[in-house]
Amino acid sequence: MRNNKSKVSWVKRLTTAALYVLLFSTVAVVVDAFRNSDVPESVPAELSSLTDINGEQFNLREMSKDGPVVLYFWATWCPVCPAVSPTVDYAGHYYPTISVGLRSGSNEKLTQYAQAKGYEFPIVNDNLNRISSGWQVSATPTIIIIKNGDIVSATTGVTTPPGLIIRLWFHQFFK
Repeated sequence: MRNNKSKVSWVKRLTTAALYVLLFSTVAVVVDAFRNSDVPESVPAELSSLTDINGEQFNLREMSKDGPVVLYFWATWCPVCPAVSPTVDYAGHYYPTISVGLRSGSNEKLTQYAQAKGYEFPIVNDNLNRISSGWQVSATPTIIIIKNGDIVSATTGVTTPPGLIIRLWFHQFFK
């Protein structure tokens, strides 16, 4: 008798957990859709070329012809970014990744911050919000995935390593 109660208890717990995951996932998708509703459908022509703090140039349209590219908007003052940046940095080992530092100070300050955190992704300094405004990005962190010059995914807030890698993998092979 006790064994059956134990099984029922575990089934009930797993069902409850699955419902919570479904609820939180639904809320996250709706919030992302609302926050990113203004993000353009494709790479804006005037913003397709970016120059990082080391002077290296990146053409997002060209880069995204070979597969998905991560465009990551973040800031040194963002309380959530330290939880997301390591995931983006890890993804950058497997997929082209460009980051845009919003209102975070001089190139030197961004360089020091990235070195202290161990980030290896290229950083474009957007101290005057020109790039983020052009992309209609209003919250940090925001991760945009670009493929063939089109925006195929945009998410704002906390992103888990599996969530980002699965999205990149999906867009590499299926879209």
